[in-house]
Amino acid sequence: ADDFSLGLTAGWSSKLYKDVNPNKTSLIFPNIDYDAGRFWFHGLSAGYDLLQTPADSISLFGYYFPLSFKASASRSHAMRQLKNRPSTLMTGIRYEHESINMGKFETTLATDTLGTSNGFHWNNAWSYP
Repeated sequence: ADDFSLGLTAGWSSKLYKDVNPNKTSLIFPNIDYDAGRFWFHGLSAGYDLLQTPADSISLFGYYFPLSFKASASRSHAMRQLKNRPSTLMTGIRYEHESINMGKFETTLATDTLGTSNGFHWNNAWSYP
């Protein structure tokens, strides 16, 4: 059966850079969560589960990465020399393993698909219980 929920998401951050006018320090947008078998959509991310077992899962995903930088918004000469960095689309792969005795381990590797930063994000997490 499909699973659907609708809500509101809000976020706030302090200024990200010194001598830069704050932009996008607060975000409010609708949050839609939808699960339909192997396909899912959670807030700003969507994905597809390649493997689902009681203990393991492997997923392909994509998400909107809203952080950006506009050099002309800075009062600092050094910061104005940097390139603008618009928001981007990140895509990647996630592996999760969960056991009653050891808890849950998750590793996620994502890359900047649009070439905004040509970077990647790798996250490892372990949680228990």
